[in-house]
Amino acid sequence: MDKNARKVRSQDVNPCIDESDASQKCLDASNYDKSMCSAYFQRYKNCRKYWNGKKACWGWTPTPVHPTAGTCHSEPCQSKQCNPSPPATAKILADRVPFERNGVRVKELRHEYVQRILDMDGAAQPHECFYFDEAGFNLSKNRRRGRNIIGQRAIVHAPGQHGGNITLCAAISLRGLLQHHAKLGPYNAQHIITFLDALHDAVVQDRPEQPRFVVVWDNVSFHRAALVQNWFTNHDQFEVVYLPPYSPFLNPIEEFFSAWRWHVYDRQPHARMPLLQAMEQACGDIEVRSIQGWIRHTRGYFPRCLAREDIACDVDEILWPDPNRRQDP
Repeated sequence: MDKNARKVRSQDVNPCIDESDASQKCLDASNYDKSMCSAYFQRYKNCRKYWNGKKACWGWTPTPVHPTAGTCHSEPCQSKQCNPSPPATAKILADRVPFERNGVRVKELRHEYVQRILDMDGAAQPHECFYFDEAGFNLSKNRRRGRNIIGQRAIVHAPGQHGGNITLCAAISLRGLLQHHAKLGPYNAQHIITFLDALHDAVVQDRPEQPRFVVVWDNVSFHRAALVQNWFTNHDQFEVVYLPPYSPFLNPIEEFFSAWRWHVYDRQPHARMPLLQAMEQACGDIEVRSIQGWIRHTRGYFPRCLAREDIACDVDEILWPDPNRRQDP
């Protein structure tokens, strides 16, 4: 067996091997009459759909644990006893899903974060929050769906190579998009310092009623680098607040980047203009009122964080409608 064949047969790469093998055996037994094997095909589709959804939500490929627990894989099913069993499925999957995002520690960190933001809102000196993040882009990123005449496939022309990765760093507030800068390759501590210096020059003014500026960002390692910490020590108008883990819904810039990507797609950078130019122009398409709405949306989670409620991924709520099943064993 060659290397590629072994890779396809690896359950770490293809967690639906059993469903695939069962479909092939059914075809062999029925002399390739596909109408006799529709149930096997549907199980394979369900398996692929399940794991693709998991990768889209968490960005990782788990060790295979079949969602179709209780389903016959190798022999034709003769009774309803082979139908999936929801309780058994939920129990098996519990070890594979990062439910710690709603663990006691994470919920306590969310509570502390929200309480700190509310304390700043009520302080005598006004505070203004700046929401930071970085996002990468390259030419291989394009639309996955399109429209065409019924019966004809929608075709998108894409470059043969994705080119270099370009990273955009951006900061937003209730004023709108404050600062953005794109560079080839990833960001690091030195690049963040340069970005913070530019933001400082843009927002700091010599006036008595000037607010304190609060940088809100995630826990990526270079955000906590000593070089970055020293920058905040030397700029007393600024302070930093770290988002709790597993809580992207508390950072409105996630919504900004989601909308921004679509505006980059619309410019078709591989055909019409350089990618860097498309990324820069797309930033100007985001309206201030949209950013303000995203900030209000994130603050809508504050009561739930203060109450230490579970805030689950959408995939969790679809797979486990019963909240009691979204718990660590």
